[in-house]
Amino acid sequence: MHKALLPELSNPEAAAYFTRLIEESLKTRFTQFNFFLHNLAQLKFSADNNGGSLLSFVPKTYSMATDGQLVHVEVVNYRKRYDPDKYYVYVLRVYRKDQKQPMEIQRTYKEFCELHQKLCIYFPLAKLHR
Repeated sequence: MHKALLPELSNPEAAAYFTRLIEESLKTRFTQFNFFLHNLAQLKFSADNNGGSLLSFVPKTYSMATDGQLVHVEVVNYRKRYDPDKYYVYVLRVYRKDQKQPMEIQRTYKEFCELHQKLCIYFPLAKLHR
C-alpha cells in the first residue's frame, strides 16, 4: 500500500501520475460501458421514483405550454448570503416569449450542479461543459 502511494515522488508529480492513470482508465471500453449502465440504472430508478425528474429546488414540473417558451437567460448579479455559513446566490434574469417583463430568480451553485447532473443523466450524448 505504501509503495502504491509513490512516496519517492513529489506531491505534484504523484498527482500528475494519478491524473494520467484516471484519464487512461476513462478511455477504456469497460469504464465507458460502466458509465452507460450506471446512467441506465439511474434513469430506471428516477422513472420508478415518481419525483425523480424533479429538481430538489423546483416544486413542480414546468412546461412550455403552461409557462411559455424561454428566449434568453442571463446571470445579472450575485449576492452573498449566510445560513449560518457564507454562500452565494446567482441572480438570473429569465426572458420568455410573449412576456414584456423578464423574471428574476436566484439559484445557488449547488442547484446549478444538480441541474447539470440531471442534464447529463437525461442527455448522456450531449457535450455539456463542466
